[in-house]
Amino acid sequence: MRFTNLRFLMRHRRVLLWDLAELLKISQSAVSQRLNGRLEFLPMERDILGRYFGVKVEWLFQEFRMPAMHPQASAFAPAVWAR
Repeated sequence: MRFTNLRFLMRHRRVLLWDLAELLKISQSAVSQRLNGRLEFLPMERDILGRYFGVKVEWLFQEFRMPAMHPQASAFAPAVWAR
C-alpha cells in the first residue's frame, strides 16, 4: 500500500476520495490511481494536500511510522488498519 501517512490522515479525518478529488479538481478515478501508485501526484497536488492536512509534504508521502519511543509503537500501527 502506498502513501500510508496520507491514507492514515484520510481515515483519521474521515476524508473520502470524493473530498480529495474536489480539492485537487481531478476525478475520483484520478485520485484512486494516484493513491495506488499508477499515477504520480503532481508537485502542485502534493503542496495542496500538505496545506490541507497541515503537515509537511515529505511526511505525507512516506510510509506510516510510529515513533520508536512510543510505548505502543509495535502494537499501534496494525490496529489502525484493522478498523
